[in-house]
Amino acid sequence: MSPNPKNFLILGGIGGIGGFLTDRLIEQGHRVFVTTRNPQKVQQSSVDQDHTLVVDVLNPDSIQQAVATASQEGLDGLIMQSMVKMPQ
Repeated sequence: MSPNPKNFLILGGIGGIGGFLTDRLIEQGHRVFVTTRNPQKVQQSSVDQDHTLVVDVLNPDSIQQAVATASQEGLDGLIMQSMVKMPQ
């Protein structure tokens, strides 16, 4: 447990590397908000559903809203771990 818990927002914090980072930060006692573009993945998250946000990382307004929500009690770190596949 961290003696000084921090608040993090991880864009793409449910699967793969983002999920690993999310789990480690939670284990250390930090407060973590995560984003996903797929609402069905919310149940896969180890994060409280109130801290899981559905975000389209290609939409700046969507990202701004996520940052505003996550930073209501202060935001100590933002990790961009989201993956986007662009159409060919």
